[in-house]
Amino acid sequence: MATTTSHTLPLTKHSQGISLPSPFTLASEAFRAYCKKFFSLLLILGIPLGLFFILFFGVFGMAEEEAARITPGVLFSPAVFLGVVLFGAFVLLLQVWGGVALLYAVTSERPESFWISYGRSFPKIGSYVWILALLYLVSVFGLTLFILPGIYLLVSISFALFVFFDEGLKGVGALHRSFLYVKGNWWGIFFHICFIALLGAAFGTSFRSLFSLFISPSFLPIAMNCMLFLFL
Repeated sequence: MATTTSHTLPLTKHSQGISLPSPFTLASEAFRAYCKKFFSLLLILGIPLGLFFILFFGVFGMAEEEAARITPGVLFSPAVFLGVVLFGAFVLLLQVWGGVALLYAVTSERPESFWISYGRSFPKIGSYVWILALLYLVSVFGLTLFILPGIYLLVSISFALFVFFDEGLKGVGALHRSFLYVKGNWWGIFFHICFIALLGAAFGTSFRSLFSLFISPSFLPIAMNCMLFLFL
């Protein structure tokens, strides 16, 4: 990869033909990077997550005894329904925006305030969603050709979002560049992704309570950092 002038870490190599770090070294470096940006990442995660819980518990989690006290026809009136739909759409937008801001913060060379990540990542939402849609379509296409082609394609395009944030390539261009970077070291990256997935599963199953709903998402930036260090 060529060195860029973007906000991301300068790139000095790509994965093709390069010896990858051990999984434990990868996890250690990712956790260290996560700790440096902990508070910013926590706030980026917390805003959409908090609004999701407000929607879930405040609207759909209403107890039956409370609903029974509401005048019939008011709870499900057009105005209430429209309010729920609009609020849900707003939360969905923040979920997507939060994902873009999180990726911006993870790939940023230095820690930045959460509002800076949100502000600078906003123009990228459209391209981010488009790449996610392409990732989904390619994945579905691959899986319809049986499992192995789907897995091959998923690993090959796994760097597409990092290509977009670092090099500015969008859509199919980002997927194609990711494919080129993975080519030649597919198995090594595959096993590292499996390690990241197992690490996430172990992290998630360590908390078997409502508390896990708040703790488990914090692994996401660690996984992103793992992928980032594979990409660099």
